[in-house]
Amino acid sequence: PPSVALICDQVARRAAALGWHGVCGLDLMEDAAGEVWLIDPNFRLNGSTPFFLLGDYLATRHRRPVLTTGYFCYPGPPVELFDRFHQEIDRRELLPIGAHYDPREDGNTRIYAAVIGEDDPQAHAGLLAAFAARHLIPGIHL
Repeated sequence: PPSVALICDQVARRAAALGWHGVCGLDLMEDAAGEVWLIDPNFRLNGSTPFFLLGDYLATRHRRPVLTTGYFCYPGPPVELFDRFHQEIDRRELLPIGAHYDPREDGNTRIYAAVIGEDDPQAHAGLLAAFAARHLIPGIHL
């Protein structure tokens, strides 16, 4: 929306005037009246950055994608996770962006990923539930 673009432009110009250059992620909030407010500027790569950068790619494969992004935990090594979910990855229902695994810790693989469905929140909730039933659980679970 124009109000979001205006806020982003104003923040970028003010930050540049102060000597800041590079990536900035902005947390914005829309109030009940429809006014958009800047909540928190983050001068770093943010969790949403990879998915923003992949927006055009996702749009070519999904008419109206519904995304759940964040951390997921799997009780096993990454190779096992990718073997178990390779069909969902191939269908672009699961889009891993990063992973952490250290067998000296707890043997869990933690991935940062998007679960992607079409414009059907119930089907999307079903996809998340199906992943959880196969032990891909939202959250870091430390």
